Amino acid sequence: MKETSDTFSARMQLQIIQNLELSIHNIHIVYEDKTTKPNHPFAFGITLNSISFQVEIKFQKLLSFLSIF
Repeated sequence: MKETSDTFSARMQLQIIQNLELSIHNIHIVYEDKTTKPNHPFAFGITLNSISFQVEIKFQKLLSFLSIF
C-alpha cells in the first residue's frame, strides 16, 4: 500500500508542476556592491509589478488522472 501512495503522491506532484503558471509584474529588485571595489561602487536593479503562481488543472484531466488509480 505504501508504494501505491508514493506513486500517487509523485504523480500528483508531477501534475501540479506541469500545470504551474508563474506570472511576474512590476517589482523593483536592486543589488548594490560597495565592497568589491570601494572606489567604484556597483549597483543594478530590475522592476516588476507582481509575482503570482497559479495551478490550473482542467476537470477532465483531473478525472483521467484519478481514473488511473
